[in-house]
Amino acid sequence: MLIFILKRLAIAIPTLLVLITVSFVLMKIAPGTPFSGDKAIPKEILANIYARYGLDKPEWQQLLEYIWNIVAHFDFGPSFKYKDRTVNEIIAQGFPVTFAYGTWSFLIATIVGISMGIIAAIRHNTLVDYFAVGITVGAQVAPTSSSRRFWFSCSRSGCAGFPAAAGTVGTGATSSCR
Repeated sequence: MLIFILKRLAIAIPTLLVLITVSFVLMKIAPGTPFSGDKAIPKEILANIYARYGLDKPEWQQLLEYIWNIVAHFDFGPSFKYKDRTVNEIIAQGFPVTFAYGTWSFLIATIVGISMGIIAAIRHNTLVDYFAVGITVGAQVAPTSSSRRFWFSCSRSGCAGFPAAAGTVGTGATSSCR
């Protein structure tokens, strides 16, 4: 088992590094900058902004520093969109909701999947079996947008275990279903 895990890590780590590098390169070759917009920014201010975000350095140095900060410090750097916030803070803000949705999705999928599997095994090659298999296959191919709407309606209605609303993340505000 340890060898299996080590093999998976030996594949995963280079894959993540390649993905980070490709994302970095794609952002660099995209037209414009994070600071180009409708208003023209004076060159002195733009130079200060570039220095603050480290964009005045050569691309290879930016890439190496970015990878080093991710690997050594798990630091994804400052956000270009939200002033005075880091990417880590933005991720940390949304993590409780994502964790709750992921946990509920896993539990429901496990319970329903095992139940449907047992039913299909007991009533093999009957209408009940075909119905159970059809439901499980249908659930797998359902568009993400449909399931997203379902989970969003659960969170807005305040079902037990779901955050009551996106603005209440971290406050512990939940309520039971009505």
